[in-house]
This record gives sequence, structure tokens and C-alpha cells, in this order.
Amino acid sequence: MFAFALTFLLATGGQAVSLSDAQRLDAYYTLVSTNIAGGQYEDAIRYIDLCLDMSGEENTALNADLWLKRGCLLALLGDYDGALVDLDKALALDDSLADAQLVRTQIFAEHGDNAAAEDSLAAYLALRPEEVDMFATLAEMRFSRQDYAGAAEAYTLHIKSAAQPPIEGYYMRGVCYLQMGDYAAAALDFAFAIEDAQYGLDALYNRGVCYLQQELYAEALADFDAAVNAGSEMDGVFYNRGVCHMLLGEFEQAVADFEVSAETESYVSDSLYNSAVSRLGMSDFEGAAAAFTACIEAGVEPEQSLYYRAVSHMSVGAFDEAAEDYAACIEQDINRDESLYGHALCLLQAERFAEAAESFTVLIENGIEADMSLYYRGTCYLSLGAIENAIADYTEGIERGALLDVNYYNRSLCYMQLGDTQQAQSDMEMALGQKPEVPANEERPIGS
Repeated sequence: MFAFALTFLLATGGQAVSLSDAQRLDAYYTLVSTNIAGGQYEDAIRYIDLCLDMSGEENTALNADLWLKRGCLLALLGDYDGALVDLDKALALDDSLADAQLVRTQIFAEHGDNAAAEDSLAAYLALRPEEVDMFATLAEMRFSRQDYAGAAEAYTLHIKSAAQPPIEGYYMRGVCYLQMGDYAAAALDFAFAIEDAQYGLDALYNRGVCYLQQELYAEALADFDAAVNAGSEMDGVFYNRGVCHMLLGEFEQAVADFEVSAETESYVSDSLYNSAVSRLGMSDFEGAAAAFTACIEAGVEPEQSLYYRAVSHMSVGAFDEAAEDYAACIEQDINRDESLYGHALCLLQAERFAEAAESFTVLIENGIEADMSLYYRGTCYLSLGAIENAIADYTEGIERGALLDVNYYNRSLCYMQLGDTQQAQSDMEMALGQKPEVPANEERPIGS
């Protein structure tokens, strides 16, 4: 605010004395202040314009003050564009006008131009660093447009400048770090807020998320337990606790949490699928098959659910159902090699030997579990009475040095069916790990 010395006019000789230009300028400026104080903003602007007409370019400080006042008044009257023009004129004359930057911040924020608002607020804080709370405002602006690194920087300035540790500043900086993937730093910030009445439960949950991301499952579980016990209503607290239980091999507890999550939280799809996987982990194959069926019907991870339902069916001996699921997996190219092998095994277990032999042939031709597939195809042939084919497969397995005991044993059975008891006995002895003995009075062939 500029103050002018008042010059009193004295009349002499009965003649009127005219106001000097300086006196007129002082009078207009006084009327500016009077009208601002009285809320007569438009009249104040009119007197500001008269002041600007008289002040002259050389009166830089006064002009800067007048443009600042004019810009602030236009902002109060809702003429934001005009206000920005005047405020820029003020700053062009005096870039240390912190109030001009503050009003520009408010105007840009009102218009939703957060980037410009941030720039003005940052300029204001450079001039008025003692305005500690404004660092939090700057951080909030940056956070709103997902500039988490910039927001974290502003919260750091707020924390360093505050006389007392600002719990909200620590909590929000933790949220920024969490969004940035700096989970260790986020966990440290959340620790400052855990005892706070307002932020404590959210901080506890978020620290659990940070520990989970760092694969500190026991620590994460402890935080989620504490959050649940304290009545946290954070979306995902049961789901994430279920994930911890699952990763720690505590499948029953995981299923319980996933079931609650599916009913009360937004993680319905993930909870359904992980509940099914957990049932598989606890060898509840019937429950897993039913859970994966629910996932398929709900369109949740339909490919993997189909594959694991096949595994579940196979594990409870429902071989026809498992074979059907594996066939669907093969058709959809889901876990192709595993599905081909599982399909063949199910056909074998269901005693569909001809189909199984064809499936094992495909596996052998593609080099998938070739040794096992060769043995199982031999078993299919043996069951079908195709003894010569079975012998060929067992012999090839023996020549490969694979599964020697069972290949010798089953080839022995084949020779018994053919009536070749000598070869059958020889193979049976090989299956038992005993080489056939040669009588002392006989010569052994070279190389035998």
C-alpha cells in the first residue's frame, strides 16, 4: 500500500489554488483504498485507471501496485481473464509480488488449469517459503494430476518446514511413494501415521500392501490382521490377507478370506480364482473343481480355470470329465504340452486304450514326455492285446535306458503271453535288478 503525504491547500488573497498533479494522484489513490475498503470494487477500478493515466511509466513501484490491485479486484468480480492480464503486468514490473502469484494460483485452480496453478504456487512459495501449509497445497495439486514424484517432493518440503511433524504429510507422501513403486520408502512413511486416529487404519493397510509387494508376507499378514481386527473397511483388506495366507501355504485361511472378499469387496474375480487355486493347494480337489467351474461360468480366468479343473477332476479320479476338459484345452491351445499329456493319461486311466495309444503317439512324435509316453503306449498295446507292438515300445524304452525296471517287467509279461518263458524269466530278473546267471560249464558269448 502506497501512502502519500497530504498537502493542505491554503487560499491567499481570495484566489482559489488548483491541485497539483501529485496531489490529484494522491487523491485518486486515496479513493481507490476507500472504495476497496467499502466493497465498491468497480468504483475502485475506475480510480485505479485514473491513477494509471497520471502516474507515468517511470513510477514503476506504484504502477506495479496499481496493476496488482486492479487484477485482484477483477478476480473478485469474476473477470478472470482480465485479472490474469493485469496481474501479469504487475509481475512484469515487479516479479517479487508474491500476492500476484497467489491470486494467479487461485484463478488457474478455478479454471482447472492445474499445471499453471502449480507453477504460480511454486513461484509464490519461492517468495514466501515461510508459508508452510502452502507446500501441502502444492503437493495436493500435483497429486491430483498424478504427478506423484512432484507431489512427494512438495510433501517433503512441507514436512521439513513444519514446526510439528505433519501426519497428513507423511501419510500422503507414503501414498505417493506407493504409487511410484518405492514400497520401502512408503512403508516408512506409513509407520508415522499408524497411531493417528484419522489416518491410522489406512496407513496400516497401506503398509501391509507395501510389505506384500516386497514379498515380506509374514509382515504384511501381521498388518492386515491388525487392520481387520481394528475394524478396517478398506477395500481389499481381506483379499490381500488371503493372498498372504496363500503365498505362505496357509490355504484354509486363504480360502476363508477370499470368500469374504468375494462377498464384500471389489476383488470378486480375483477372489474367486484364488479361492479355487487355494483349494487345489490344500488337496480339496472336489471343492477346487466346483470353484473352477464357478470361475468358468463367471468368465474369470476361463483358460487357466479350465486347465486346473481338468487337473482337479483327474485328481479325484473323474477321468472322463478330466479328459473332456483336457481336450478342450488342447483345442484352445491352453498349456498345450501339459494338456496333451494329461489327456492321454486320463484316457489310459479310463481304460480307453485305443484312444490313449493314439494320444501317446502324438506325444512321442512331438518329443513330449517321450520316455513315459512310450512306456504308457506299450501299456495300452498290452491291454489291447497288441503284444508285438507292446514289446516294441518296451524294447525301445529299454534301449533308451529309460524306466528299466517297469519296461523289463511289462515286456516279461508280454513274453509270458507269447509263451516265451525263457525271455520272460530273463526280463523279470532284469526288472528285479538281477542279471541272468550262466551255468559254469557253458561259455558266455563275447561281449555279453
